[in-house]
Amino acid sequence: MATPVRSRARGLFRGRPPAPPRPDVPIRGSARLDRRTKELVKRLVPGDVAIIDHADLDRIAAEDLAASGVRAVVNVAPFSTGRYPNAGPLVLAQAGVRLIDAPAAPLFEELRDGDPVVITGGEVHRNGTVLAAGRELAAPELAEQLEAQRERVVLGGEVPSPLHPPQGCAFHPRCPIAVEECHRIRPDLRDLGAGHEAACHLA
Repeated sequence: MATPVRSRARGLFRGRPPAPPRPDVPIRGSARLDRRTKELVKRLVPGDVAIIDHADLDRIAAEDLAASGVRAVVNVAPFSTGRYPNAGPLVLAQAGVRLIDAPAAPLFEELRDGDPVVITGGEVHRNGTVLAAGRELAAPELAEQLEAQRERVVLGGEVPSPLHPPQGCAFHPRCPIAVEECHRIRPDLRDLGAGHEAACHLA
Protein backbone atom coordinates (compact mmCIF):
# COMPACT_ATOMS: atom_id res chain seq x y z
CA MET A 1 0.00 0.00 0.00
CA ALA A 2 1.35 3.43 -0.87
CA THR A 3 2.20 5.74 2.01
CA PRO A 4 0.32 9.07 2.31
CA VAL A 5 3.48 10.90 1.22
CA ARG A 6 3.87 8.69 -1.83
CA SER A 7 0.19 9.01 -2.72
CA ARG A 8 0.57 12.79 -2.74
CA ALA A 9 3.67 12.44 -4.90
CA ARG A 10 1.87 10.44 -7.56
CA GLY A 11 -0.72 13.19 -7.74
CA LEU A 12 2.05 15.53 -8.88
CA PHE A 13 2.37 13.66 -12.15
CA ARG A 14 -1.27 13.88 -13.26
CA GLY A 15 -1.94 16.48 -15.93
CA ARG A 16 0.65 19.01 -17.06
CA PRO A 17 4.02 18.62 -15.32
CA PRO A 18 5.42 21.61 -13.40
CA ALA A 19 7.68 23.98 -15.28
CA PRO A 20 11.35 23.10 -14.75
CA PRO A 21 13.30 25.49 -12.50
CA ARG A 22 15.31 28.10 -14.38
CA PRO A 23 19.02 27.50 -13.72
CA ASP A 24 19.73 31.25 -13.77
CA VAL A 25 17.32 31.90 -10.87
CA PRO A 26 18.87 31.29 -7.43
CA ILE A 27 17.01 29.01 -5.05
CA ARG A 28 16.99 29.98 -1.38
CA GLY A 29 15.90 27.70 1.42
CA SER A 30 16.80 25.96 4.66
CA ALA A 31 19.19 23.04 4.32
CA ARG A 32 17.86 19.77 5.70
CA LEU A 33 20.38 16.96 5.99
CA ASP A 34 20.10 13.23 6.58
CA ARG A 35 21.97 10.31 5.07
CA ARG A 36 18.78 8.25 5.40
CA THR A 37 16.42 9.67 2.81
CA LYS A 38 13.37 7.84 4.19
CA GLU A 39 13.89 9.60 7.53
CA LEU A 40 14.62 12.98 5.96
CA VAL A 41 11.33 13.15 4.04
CA LYS A 42 9.38 12.95 7.31
CA ARG A 43 10.60 16.39 8.40
CA LEU A 44 10.88 18.27 5.12
CA VAL A 45 8.57 21.22 4.47
CA PRO A 46 7.88 23.10 1.23
CA GLY A 47 10.76 25.36 0.26
CA ASP A 48 13.50 23.32 1.93
CA VAL A 49 16.72 22.27 0.21
CA ALA A 50 17.32 18.57 0.83
CA ILE A 51 20.93 17.41 1.25
CA ILE A 52 21.16 13.64 0.77
CA ASP A 53 23.74 10.88 0.47
CA HIS A 54 21.84 8.41 -1.74
CA ALA A 55 23.56 6.71 -4.65
CA ASP A 56 21.12 5.53 -7.34
CA LEU A 57 18.15 7.44 -5.93
CA ASP A 58 15.15 5.16 -6.48
CA ARG A 59 11.69 6.17 -7.65
CA ILE A 60 10.08 5.55 -4.24
CA ALA A 61 12.45 7.94 -2.48
CA ALA A 62 12.11 10.46 -5.32
CA GLU A 63 8.31 10.49 -5.10
CA ASP A 64 8.50 11.12 -1.35
CA LEU A 65 10.98 13.96 -1.84
CA ALA A 66 8.80 15.53 -4.53
CA ALA A 67 5.72 15.29 -2.33
CA SER A 68 7.48 17.20 0.46
CA GLY A 69 7.67 20.32 -1.69
CA VAL A 70 11.46 20.71 -1.66
CA ARG A 71 12.82 23.20 -4.18
CA ALA A 72 16.16 21.49 -4.67
CA VAL A 73 17.91 18.22 -3.85
CA VAL A 74 21.70 18.13 -3.54
CA ASN A 75 23.18 14.64 -3.56
CA VAL A 76 26.72 14.03 -2.27
CA ALA A 77 26.54 10.58 -3.92
CA PRO A 78 25.83 10.02 -7.64
CA PHE A 79 22.11 10.26 -8.44
CA SER A 80 22.71 7.43 -10.89
CA THR A 81 25.79 5.22 -11.16
CA GLY A 82 24.59 3.57 -14.37
CA ARG A 83 24.51 0.10 -12.81
CA TYR A 84 20.79 -0.28 -13.56
CA PRO A 85 17.79 1.72 -14.84
CA ASN A 86 17.08 4.38 -12.27
CA ALA A 87 13.95 6.51 -12.68
CA GLY A 88 14.28 8.44 -9.41
CA PRO A 89 16.22 11.47 -10.70
CA LEU A 90 13.89 11.88 -13.68
CA VAL A 91 10.86 11.77 -11.38
CA LEU A 92 12.26 14.69 -9.36
CA ALA A 93 13.25 16.72 -12.40
CA GLN A 94 9.80 16.28 -13.95
CA ALA A 95 8.27 17.47 -10.67
CA GLY A 96 10.14 20.78 -11.03
CA VAL A 97 12.82 20.07 -8.42
CA ARG A 98 16.35 21.28 -9.16
CA LEU A 99 18.88 18.44 -8.91
CA ILE A 100 22.54 19.03 -8.09
CA ASP A 101 24.85 16.06 -8.51
CA ALA A 102 27.79 16.74 -6.16
CA PRO A 103 29.57 13.46 -5.34
CA ALA A 104 31.96 13.69 -2.37
CA ALA A 105 31.00 17.31 -1.58
CA PRO A 106 31.62 17.95 2.18
CA LEU A 107 28.16 19.34 2.86
CA PHE A 108 27.45 17.02 5.80
CA GLU A 109 30.58 18.40 7.43
CA GLU A 110 30.10 22.06 6.45
CA LEU A 111 26.37 22.51 7.05
CA ARG A 112 24.09 22.24 10.04
CA ASP A 113 20.44 21.34 9.75
CA GLY A 114 18.44 24.50 9.12
CA ASP A 115 21.31 26.60 7.75
CA PRO A 116 20.13 29.03 5.06
CA VAL A 117 21.62 28.16 1.67
CA VAL A 118 21.44 29.50 -1.86
CA ILE A 119 21.63 27.29 -4.95
CA THR A 120 23.02 29.08 -8.01
CA GLY A 121 23.46 26.85 -11.04
CA GLY A 122 25.28 23.84 -9.64
CA GLU A 123 26.79 25.69 -6.67
CA VAL A 124 25.73 25.61 -3.03
CA HIS A 125 26.38 28.86 -1.12
CA ARG A 126 26.13 29.80 2.54
CA ASN A 127 26.68 33.41 3.58
CA GLY A 128 28.28 34.12 0.21
CA THR A 129 30.77 31.24 0.43
CA VAL A 130 30.69 28.40 -2.11
CA LEU A 131 30.51 25.12 -0.15
CA ALA A 132 30.09 22.80 -3.12
CA ALA A 133 30.21 22.98 -6.90
CA GLY A 134 28.25 20.21 -8.57
CA ARG A 135 26.40 19.63 -11.82
CA GLU A 136 22.76 20.45 -12.41
CA LEU A 137 20.80 17.58 -13.97
CA ALA A 138 17.99 18.36 -16.42
CA ALA A 139 15.01 16.20 -17.39
CA PRO A 140 15.95 15.70 -21.10
CA GLU A 141 19.39 14.38 -20.19
CA LEU A 142 17.95 12.11 -17.49
CA ALA A 143 15.29 10.71 -19.85
CA GLU A 144 17.93 9.78 -22.43
CA GLN A 145 20.10 8.22 -19.73
CA LEU A 146 17.22 6.14 -18.40
CA GLU A 147 16.27 4.86 -21.86
CA ALA A 148 19.86 3.80 -22.52
CA GLN A 149 20.03 2.01 -19.16
CA ARG A 150 16.78 0.12 -19.83
CA GLU A 151 18.15 -1.22 -23.11
CA ARG A 152 21.02 -2.89 -21.24
CA VAL A 153 18.96 -4.77 -18.62
CA VAL A 154 19.38 -8.56 -18.55
CA LEU A 155 17.77 -10.65 -15.79
CA GLY A 156 19.67 -13.65 -14.43
CA GLY A 157 18.68 -16.53 -12.19
CA GLU A 158 15.86 -19.05 -12.46
CA VAL A 159 12.40 -18.19 -13.78
CA PRO A 160 9.88 -18.64 -10.91
CA SER A 161 7.20 -21.32 -11.19
CA PRO A 162 3.82 -19.93 -12.37
CA LEU A 163 2.18 -22.48 -10.05
CA HIS A 164 4.05 -21.13 -7.01
CA PRO A 165 4.94 -17.51 -7.75
CA PRO A 166 6.86 -15.60 -5.07
CA GLN A 167 5.15 -13.07 -2.86
CA GLY A 168 5.31 -9.50 -4.10
CA CYS A 169 6.83 -8.84 -7.51
CA ALA A 170 7.34 -12.06 -9.46
CA PHE A 171 10.72 -10.81 -10.65
CA HIS A 172 12.23 -9.86 -7.29
CA PRO A 173 14.27 -13.10 -6.86
CA ARG A 174 16.07 -12.28 -10.14
CA CYS A 175 16.14 -8.49 -9.93
CA PRO A 176 19.43 -6.84 -8.92
CA ILE A 177 17.70 -3.68 -7.65
CA ALA A 178 14.79 -5.17 -5.67
CA VAL A 179 13.95 -3.29 -2.47
CA GLU A 180 11.91 -4.38 0.53
CA GLU A 181 8.61 -3.30 -1.04
CA CYS A 182 9.29 -5.59 -4.02
CA HIS A 183 9.36 -8.61 -1.72
CA ARG A 184 5.99 -7.82 -0.12
CA ILE A 185 3.73 -6.00 -2.59
CA ARG A 186 2.85 -6.93 -6.17
CA PRO A 187 3.25 -3.77 -8.29
CA ASP A 188 0.49 -2.34 -10.47
CA LEU A 189 1.00 -1.85 -14.20
CA ARG A 190 1.90 1.79 -14.92
CA ASP A 191 2.02 3.86 -18.08
CA LEU A 192 5.56 5.27 -18.30
CA GLY A 193 4.87 7.28 -21.43
CA ALA A 194 6.36 6.99 -24.92
CA GLY A 195 4.52 3.69 -25.40
CA HIS A 196 6.13 2.00 -22.38
CA GLU A 197 4.35 0.22 -19.54
CA ALA A 198 5.85 -1.52 -16.51
CA ALA A 199 4.71 -3.27 -13.36
CA CYS A 200 7.60 -2.17 -11.17
CA HIS A 201 7.81 -0.19 -7.94
CA LEU A 202 11.02 1.48 -9.12
CA ALA A 203 10.12 2.19 -12.75
